[in-house]
Amino acid sequence: MAEVGARSMALVLKGRSRLLIQLISGSVGLLGCADLLSAILPPSPLRSELLRSLSLADLSQPARVFSAFAGLVLLQLSLNLARRKAVAWLLTCLLLAATGLSHLLKGLDWELTALSSALLVVLGLMRPLFTARSDPPSI
Repeated sequence: MAEVGARSMALVLKGRSRLLIQLISGSVGLLGCADLLSAILPPSPLRSELLRSLSLADLSQPARVFSAFAGLVLLQLSLNLARRKAVAWLLTCLLLAATGLSHLLKGLDWELTALSSALLVVLGLMRPLFTARSDPPSI
């Protein structure tokens, strides 16, 4: 019975895989832009005060730098996800997990943490779509 369910899921994914890939890679690119914006914009005063009361204010600035860097990397990875690269899938998953934590440390941005986590779950479910190997190095 489980084999029949796996086959039907594979057929559904096969028919709509191009659209799913575009949606996923576009979402990763948009999250990369959101990461860059959140690193540039000042945090909410209320959230900053809460961070200070939790003695986490010292981690805010390094987390902002990491968030900006992660945003740039996510933009690049989104292009490789559109090409179904397996390594890009793995790196994106690792980076999404790390950025979820950094969003909390830089300004208690639970909204971006929730988006990162949701995208991580979607990427985990869509793992079978990302099968392309990396391009061979050229001179």
